[in-house]
Amino acid sequence: MLLLLKLPYELLQLILEYQDSRSDINALIRTCRYLYNTFNAYLYQYDMKHHRRSALFFAANRGIAATAAHSLRAGPYTEVWDWSNNTLMMVAAINNHTSVVSQILKAADIELVVDLRRWYRIPLSDAACHASLKTVKLLLDHGAKIEPQNPDWRSPLILAATNGHYGSAKVLLECGAAVGAKDRNGRTALAWAAEQGRLDVVDLLLEYGAEVDSATVIDTTPLVLAAKNGHDEIVERLLEVGADPNVRSSTGWTCLHFAASQRPHISVIKRLLEAGSDPTAIVFGNFRTGATPADLAHPSGTSTAITKEIWKLEEIYNLLNAAQRNARRVL
Repeated sequence: MLLLLKLPYELLQLILEYQDSRSDINALIRTCRYLYNTFNAYLYQYDMKHHRRSALFFAANRGIAATAAHSLRAGPYTEVWDWSNNTLMMVAAINNHTSVVSQILKAADIELVVDLRRWYRIPLSDAACHASLKTVKLLLDHGAKIEPQNPDWRSPLILAATNGHYGSAKVLLECGAAVGAKDRNGRTALAWAAEQGRLDVVDLLLEYGAEVDSATVIDTTPLVLAAKNGHDEIVERLLEVGADPNVRSSTGWTCLHFAASQRPHISVIKRLLEAGSDPTAIVFGNFRTGATPADLAHPSGTSTAITKEIWKLEEIYNLLNAAQRNARRVL
């Protein structure tokens, strides 16, 4: 070791250059503090040249700021991507490692709106999708566009709402995100939040003026999606702000049809009936044509819960049947 340390700097560097792998270089420079302090940067340069900055990807995945700093100092930053086509910025954003995101932003002029022919989403969308509130704020501060078009047209706000990330959704709205933006299927952030049962996000979107009866390409509204999935509190909230309880999808089904035909949602059905949903409405589409909500709730209908919760189905059927008879009697 003493003889090795007496060698000129240039010879030591030449020895390192002739090593066949990162592990050999790492083993050599870790033999003493002098070699480590002198040639540690060379290890990161080798990684940058021959391994597409795998050390920086490791740091982005694990949130190791020191490793990220060493790697970024190794040489000029160029955009690289991993086996799943994620860039370094995307990896750090997905894993909510704000310190690494910040270092990457400072190291180079990162294009925050990337080529979507190669990458599925932009960093801001990934951060919004994975509850990375600090990263969302950081990217917005660095000029990330708030309404980028992902291939599925799902904006950062839609992704935050879908996954119930209230904080990210609020920041995006405060920065001017379009509350009525739609994805490829015509769904708004409110529709996604209603379907996923995100009551706090639903309240937030309504506060910012979300259209309560905005329809998708198949004419389903947030109320239909909430009723279909049995989200009682959201159904109540949407009805309170004026959602139409008799709106029909392109299949001719109303909210009541969906609530009756899925898993038994008695409380949802009661709320819809109280709000004026028509129990005599019949399906006019290709599937179950002529069926009323009571027909769909009957044990001979199409409910997916028929084997396990038959008593609930019968209760729903009786409830809807009584409402249907009363409605016809009034007519």
